[in-house]
Amino acid sequence: MVLWALTLSVTVAMVGLGLETGNWYLVKRNLQSATDVAAIAAAYESNPTSRTASATNEMSRNGFGNGSGITLT
Repeated sequence: MVLWALTLSVTVAMVGLGLETGNWYLVKRNLQSATDVAAIAAAYESNPTSRTASATNEMSRNGFGNGSGITLT
């Protein structure tokens, strides 16, 4: 019974660590995808003054707009 309790607690901890690591990876990939789209949108913009607006628009369309804590530079 003691061995079962120890094994169960270690198993639950490992599953939790695996889920948390997967979530970190997912958030990183989503942010990287939004950044890539914003960079491509700015690169395709022919007018230099509207590049930032185009990139900001694409970041907002991907869920990283105003209020998300992400700064576009």
